[in-house]
Amino acid sequence: MDISLINSESLALLSRMAGQELQKKDATPAVVFMASLLCVLMGVIYQDGKITPEERERWQTNLTRLIPPNSNLKKLVPIFTKYILFFRIYKNFNDLLLLMSNLSDSEKLLLIGFGYQMSASDGEIELREKDYLENLAHQINIDSRHIQIFESAFTNLVIEDQEALIEVHRLVDPAQFQLLDNIFVLAAKHIVEILPQKPRLKRDKIRVLPNYENLKQIQSDHQELDNICYQFYQIIAQDEHQVCWSKNLIDDLQEISKKNQSKRFRVTVVGEFSQGKSTFLNALVGEEIQPVREIPCTGVVSVLRYGEQKRVICCYKDGRKEDIAIEDYQEKASISEEAAIGNLSDELAHCEIEEIIFEHPDLDICSSGVEIIDSPGLNEHPDREAITQKILKDTDAAIFITSASRCLAKSERDVIEGLKLTLNAGLSDQPANNLFILVNFWDLVQTEKGRNQIPKRIEENIQGKNPIISGENRIHYISAKLALDAIVNNEHNEYIETFDYFINCLQEFLVNERGKLEVASSVNRIQALTESADNELKQYEKILEGKIKISESAKLGIFEKIGEASGLYLRISDQAKYSVAVSQEYATASWNKWVQGLEERIVNKAGTLTSGHSPLVEQEKVLQDYCEQFTQDLSDEIQNWINNLQSEILSKQAKELNSVIYSALEAIRIDLKKLGNQLGTNLDEQFTSNMASNIRANNLGINYFMAGSENNDEGGFNMFGGLGAGAVGLTAGALLGIFGLGLGFIPALIVGGLGGLATAIGGLKFLFGKPDQDEVYTQYKRQIYNLGFQKFFESEKEIFNTIVEKIELVYQERYLVFADFIEQAMALYENLIEQQEKAHTKTLEEKEKTIVWINKQHQKLKNIQNELEAIVTEVTY
Repeated sequence: MDISLINSESLALLSRMAGQELQKKDATPAVVFMASLLCVLMGVIYQDGKITPEERERWQTNLTRLIPPNSNLKKLVPIFTKYILFFRIYKNFNDLLLLMSNLSDSEKLLLIGFGYQMSASDGEIELREKDYLENLAHQINIDSRHIQIFESAFTNLVIEDQEALIEVHRLVDPAQFQLLDNIFVLAAKHIVEILPQKPRLKRDKIRVLPNYENLKQIQSDHQELDNICYQFYQIIAQDEHQVCWSKNLIDDLQEISKKNQSKRFRVTVVGEFSQGKSTFLNALVGEEIQPVREIPCTGVVSVLRYGEQKRVICCYKDGRKEDIAIEDYQEKASISEEAAIGNLSDELAHCEIEEIIFEHPDLDICSSGVEIIDSPGLNEHPDREAITQKILKDTDAAIFITSASRCLAKSERDVIEGLKLTLNAGLSDQPANNLFILVNFWDLVQTEKGRNQIPKRIEENIQGKNPIISGENRIHYISAKLALDAIVNNEHNEYIETFDYFINCLQEFLVNERGKLEVASSVNRIQALTESADNELKQYEKILEGKIKISESAKLGIFEKIGEASGLYLRISDQAKYSVAVSQEYATASWNKWVQGLEERIVNKAGTLTSGHSPLVEQEKVLQDYCEQFTQDLSDEIQNWINNLQSEILSKQAKELNSVIYSALEAIRIDLKKLGNQLGTNLDEQFTSNMASNIRANNLGINYFMAGSENNDEGGFNMFGGLGAGAVGLTAGALLGIFGLGLGFIPALIVGGLGGLATAIGGLKFLFGKPDQDEVYTQYKRQIYNLGFQKFFESEKEIFNTIVEKIELVYQERYLVFADFIEQAMALYENLIEQQEKAHTKTLEEKEKTIVWINKQHQKLKNIQNELEAIVTEVTY
């Protein structure tokens, strides 16, 4: 429906039906459709001059089903009904044609469908009612074949024209109305439920299934790496020769092996309600698994993954797990319709389910090593948004689904900014390379102008001057519904082509920009461990040969170094605690000062609150616009405060802590090198290898410290020849990201999502004949500010405590990384002494046997290195 084309005559007719003059913005698609529907239903009812109980019941049922309670639309029903009846508009075909002149063919067909349903409500279609509907349908250019489908459907006649039935299904498909108000989607869903099932016709051209061989090859590489880990473990697991392997060597190897055994690509699908997320997921796996509804329905995290048999596992928050029946999956994965329409808080608060895992042997993409996570929708409820943020921190690729109708509204762009921040582990100045944007319902954009303008705007917003995403082929235009239809029916259409192109792009990204890099990373870690193991063997061999001798005085010196390392441990701990205390004290004073002027700063922006919706008939949309803008202003204020906090104190304290850590690690390395030179061993090289293979350090970003310099403004370190250069760490520049607003941080803590304010403002109930629109807008703004600030100050302590906790976490993570390296250094000292003591207990013959055994292990380690190099060659070319 193109409301922009509504003329003065149509607006005058609507005003007559409303009992007062309306403005153009009051004539929304929902208002025009509802007015037309009331006319058609009343036209059928009054054809025989009487209203039966069945017709009254059908009238009430339809309006209850289509129109939300307490909405302005529902308040208009008795007003429109009164004046439609008074002016007898339902029987004046000139008025009806004028009223329906802006409706699409699909929307007109819905009206005729409801008319036939009303006619048949008393058990049969009365002749005068049939003539009325046929005459009206003819006047508004409805195909007579389509009229016959409805008549047959409501009289239980056999439908012979199967092509016409298919056409009607296509025209009233709920997906056709996703770009409009929800009343259209609900109306279409209702009519589809009444129609006979759409027949499936044979097609000449069928879909060519995607090939996932490259994904499977990555899985094979991980399996091979796990086999190599097992071979390696067989070397260090032997203890009859008393090599005294360092503990971190075994622990790190087991960690790498475990990671390769369980490695799956995690792909998370996110998006706001009613963007076709569940339909897309069903198309992605090729089966209608996920629940689909026109209201929010994904209640918990759903994980789709490969399993040898179909199985659904329900994981509870208390740690319990239970298998549930396949047929119960959709019900368990959904929230109730009552909660979705009303308030989610109670149902979510009492939900005991953490996640539901659906294992399936025949989902091709899942059997190729991909795990798909269906996240709760965004902007529906803060608890669900928090779950989504947690998932995104451990995902390989995120897919954000938007609608072609919205063309990335500001709220969605803010959400995508938050996604970027979360996916980048807090780095706010870099685009995300693992974020895909899918523009759904592309089939509904039928004008060439729209198909040119929408991509241009989206690409300017997403990949323009300050890009949110990076990489090739990250934005795709699809129709999830039509792609799913083609998959289920084994058919071919243009939308299955665009959908499969996206799948190929996703696979290429997972293989080349995730899989190969992760395989190479595992190879590098295992190589570092083999070097460390080889060094330990060489050291033990020298001890056995008498080339390394540790005197009692040297032992005392080693014990002193162990004590000094422990002292450094305490020194860094004290520095971290000091940094936390200084930062938190400064943050408290800064926050209190910031809060004092908050209301004045935001109220001064009052003129920025705007809405293109009518407060008379679209109260909820006006309130939603104001809620979004108030929330954004508040978010910007907090973001500015965090920016200042970072520049004024956090960067300085992070740099000081980094400097102390650098000095401590450099002192340890120098001590190890001196002792190594004295004894003829390479302790400093072992220390470097141990750090390179330390998985925890890689995860926490310590490699960035080693790639920088002592005086780096970001607090980096310049150690041991740039070990791990190019990795990203917890720099002061990333502190802003750690406190980033992410997905709905402000709505979650302050207003309980966009619905929080809109629901709470129930006192303003203006309809026709009351204050003018400017006055209504002004009062809505005042209510938004009053309630918004009330909600903020109720949550202020919680917000600030969250920030304070994150400040402590930043410094604590750095301290824990350093603590790991201290333990490694101490282990090297202790291992050297232990090897010396073990060697003293061996006879000459035993030493000779051990040396022979050591030489064999050198060769085994060399063979492992060769196998690793072969894998690197494979994933590189």
